[in-house]
Amino acid sequence: MHTFVMPCKFNSVIFESVKAIRKFYPNDSEIIVIDSDSEDKGYIKTLRQKGIIVDDVKNKNYLTGAIWHTFKNHKRPRYYFLHDSMIIKSRLDRFINCPATSVRYFNSGNRLGTWVPGDIKGAQGFGFDNEGSRVWAAKKLSLHTNYIIPNFFTGLFGSALLCSRHVLENIYAAGFSNILPTRKIEDQTMERLWGIALHNEGYDIKTNTICGNHNDNPSNDVIEKRIYVRL
Repeated sequence: MHTFVMPCKFNSVIFESVKAIRKFYPNDSEIIVIDSDSEDKGYIKTLRQKGIIVDDVKNKNYLTGAIWHTFKNHKRPRYYFLHDSMIIKSRLDRFINCPATSVRYFNSGNRLGTWVPGDIKGAQGFGFDNEGSRVWAAKKLSLHTNYIIPNFFTGLFGSALLCSRHVLENIYAAGFSNILPTRKIEDQTMERLWGIALHNEGYDIKTNTICGNHNDNPSNDVIEKRIYVRL
């Protein structure tokens, strides 16, 4: 059974995402939706009527919160952690034997902004968004883990990944689950922190990626990402 997990601050695109999963995994998937304190919860009944598990837990910690809630409450051998605005376009079976796979990645490191003048999108590398973000990351890592910020690492776009439970067990044992974002800028910082955690544990999410470099014309052939402005 393939376990797909998505946080949802309600947007109707969740129905399209669910439909796509059911299209390619009609008989061998389960879908778990972690409600992110939606103002409109009417969608929950609709999804539950379709056999989808919806945990109405008022998650305020974005995808990171959904990951750790699922880890603690739904023990499965493997997970597909996606955004509710990610639409799959095929099965993902070729990634099933990889411990950790990014949906998209970005080149990053312990610095700010783009690395190369004129590289507007940061395809060559994009560090932390600002100094406050970098300080928050360093403080949280020092407080809760033994992880260090490498000079260069691979960022995990949107904190979205496919991984085995064993990967999460390793990261959980390191204390990483204690780092929870409560604001958008912190959630953006988590893209770096998840990359750092995976780097410190020895997982290669650049080689093992579905769509490629987020800042360098990523593919939408397997998973399409819809962009919405959310706080």
